[in-house]
Amino acid sequence: PLNAITGFLDQLAHSELDPRQHHHVELCQAGSHTLLGLIDTVLELSRLEAGRVQLSEEDFDLRAFMDTQLGLLVPLAEQKGLHLEWSSGTEAPFRVHGDPVRLGQVLYNLVSNALRFTESGHIRVHVERGSSEHELAFTVTDTGAGIPEEDQPHIFEAFRQAGPALARKEGSGLGLKVCKELVELMGGRISVESQPSHGTRFRFTVAMPPATSATPLLYTPEEAEVDTSAPVGTGLRVLVAEDEPTNALLVNNLLEQAGCAQITCVQNGREAIEHWQQASPDLVLLDLQMPELDGREALRIIRSQEAEHALARTPIALITAHALEHFQQECFGLGCDAYLNKPLERKELWLLLARIVSGPLG
Repeated sequence: PLNAITGFLDQLAHSELDPRQHHHVELCQAGSHTLLGLIDTVLELSRLEAGRVQLSEEDFDLRAFMDTQLGLLVPLAEQKGLHLEWSSGTEAPFRVHGDPVRLGQVLYNLVSNALRFTESGHIRVHVERGSSEHELAFTVTDTGAGIPEEDQPHIFEAFRQAGPALARKEGSGLGLKVCKELVELMGGRISVESQPSHGTRFRFTVAMPPATSATPLLYTPEEAEVDTSAPVGTGLRVLVAEDEPTNALLVNNLLEQAGCAQITCVQNGREAIEHWQQASPDLVLLDLQMPELDGREALRIIRSQEAEHALARTPIALITAHALEHFQQECFGLGCDAYLNKPLERKELWLLLARIVSGPLG
């Protein structure tokens, strides 16, 4: 349901509205994104507590990682007139081995919390080698309101916010609980020191040894720009397999706005395979969970038939609300070209269509 709400709100935002209507749509969009964030946090916490979160293992550049993570929050700090900076100890490694995504979640939660509860002054992040060469230690310090002493032992519990003044700030009381679970999953621990009116310091460690690869690998998320008002999909024939009618209508409308020449919607993986065999579309969008035959199985069969009959590779993207690492790894292993999350974002779909039009996917 939230996929449909956010999707059609985006449709409204790109239609002709008077200023008052546009403002109302913006308010609805902000509310839906807040709700989505809360749902994602609750689901993440549920997966963590059930032991269903798996860490990735890769080498990445620690300094580039820190620049990227804090760079996302610098504009928010500047809006409040705050100074946000990071530093590293002289013994901190240049490159480390671990899960940059989960580490980024912890840092983002802690720094965004500090921004929320700090009205003047600064937020500083420091990273250094921990008690051994296989451990990193991070400190996030702010000059904010601080946490009452009686609340500090409970600050990492779910749905807890410290004191009545802080409880009035927007938030679910789940972010620090998620941080604690993620830090412990990464073999570390987290603690807090605070004085009311004198700021707060969070310190956490993670087991993250120096990288062993010979070639530095920078942690840089994909950045691409695309004009979401332009018909980037002009001429494309697209097959959509989606069993939920509202979501199918949303994807169909987006593809029409992108200028696609032909859009065919089916309700399950079996019908998708049959249409792919008959029509050879330029792109196939498969929902992950469908009756009769799900998206992964349909993907596997299509790739198998392409190999068996020496057919040209058809670009295939999976669309799902279940953005879990093991799903993504499994689907890419089966030959998926792209993985789009619900709620489906206009920019992500436009970027995919632009890639299809520009040539074979790499």
